Amino acid sequence: MQSRENFLSPCKINLFLNVLRRRQDGFHDLESIFHRVDFFDELTIRLGKDDFSFGCSDPNLPTDSSNLVVKAAHAFFMTAGIPPRGSIFLEKRIPSEAGLGGGSANAATTLTALNSLHDFPLGPDQLHAIAAGLGSDVPFFLMGRQALGTGRGEILSDLQPFPALKGAWIVLVRPDFGVPTGWAFSSLREFGDRSRAPEGSAAMLADRLVSGAGFPPPGAFFNSFELPVFRKFPLLEILRDQLLSSGAMVSLLSGSGSAVFGIFPDELSATAAGQALRDKAGDGLWMAAAPLAE
Repeated sequence: MQSRENFLSPCKINLFLNVLRRRQDGFHDLESIFHRVDFFDELTIRLGKDDFSFGCSDPNLPTDSSNLVVKAAHAFFMTAGIPPRGSIFLEKRIPSEAGLGGGSANAATTLTALNSLHDFPLGPDQLHAIAAGLGSDVPFFLMGRQALGTGRGEILSDLQPFPALKGAWIVLVRPDFGVPTGWAFSSLREFGDRSRAPEGSAAMLADRLVSGAGFPPPGAFFNSFELPVFRKFPLLEILRDQLLSSGAMVSLLSGSGSAVFGIFPDELSATAAGQALRDKAGDGLWMAAAPLAE
């Protein structure tokens, strides 16, 4: 076993997010198209004989048992029958409360990294079961680059690469505030059917993206949370519209926000759009750009 290793932990966007109904267990049935984005946090894992410990570069994040990394680590050790030893340090670059799944990815990366460093005591089904118990988005980060999610998001089907995204770049933008996920879900009640697309729409869009039939029009993409979130936080709608006016093929809120993304045909157009947004909004925005497809 290696005593120390670094692991990259990505984020995600939702190309489609349709919240269908509230379930008896308190969660919501939804359908979503997840796509990984290669902008990363970094986990440094050290194996050793000392009791397990966790640290983070962001002082605003908890480092106790409420952190998903700690939950994931303890779930791994318990399931694998290994005493909880060593340490994990999280270098945090992906903003929290942004709808980018950074914390979920941290948990999934913790599971796969610890499994690798301890010579794979757990199989894929065991890792998926742990991930599903940690959060709805966590299982996606055990998958490939894109997936269709149903149930509460944990029922996943791998998708083939999207030809229309070949060479595309993404610009991620987040203002200096987050959107609490619980509030976003509870706010959907007020909008009823207006916040829902027809059931099955995510699978239809996924089929079109996989088929290579050209890039769908912006109206083919959807996010249930845009109605309540844009009403409460109008700046986010302004950012979305600015990305569209700068040449984005599509721009949406990611997850429940507060990050907004725009997809551009190439690096040059993405860089220009990001600079235009920076010139207009100043330094109050967190922004990142990355290639969207391999």
